[in-house]
Amino acid sequence: MDIRGRERSGSKLTSVGYGVGRHGKAYRAGGGTAASREKGAQTILENPITIEAVLRLNAFATIPSPVRSFGLLTAIAVALMQFKASRARERYIERLEQKQAKGRVIQQATRIVMDSRGMSEEDAYQLLRSKAMLKREQIETVAGDIVKAHETLSF
Repeated sequence: MDIRGRERSGSKLTSVGYGVGRHGKAYRAGGGTAASREKGAQTILENPITIEAVLRLNAFATIPSPVRSFGLLTAIAVALMQFKASRARERYIERLEQKQAKGRVIQQATRIVMDSRGMSEEDAYQLLRSKAMLKREQIETVAGDIVKAHETLSF
């Protein structure tokens, strides 16, 4: 067998492929004559190396060569939808990470207020919240200012 998944039989090369049948059973297909393939024999031309490369690239679709009109529009539509879904997931994850970072800053500022004023966590958070409302700023901004001031003043 050569690197393209073809098996040498005598003087000619025949394509060999591996796949899974309808009932989940693995099979090896390929070889034979053109007439036997035309009669319904399954021939798989994919190479395991090619499949591995496609999976490693996180491809959304593949287009076989030679390119035929059948399935081309479907492949493009599926790839476009998968790309849009992927971008939406990435934006969602980014928003969650930003929200988590803001929550950490608020929690850190709450601890600083608790330690400096001897308050409970709930009272310290309410103080942060009321300061933010008085300044008409987001609580994350006020919390960030408290953390920066604490870092500047602490030795």
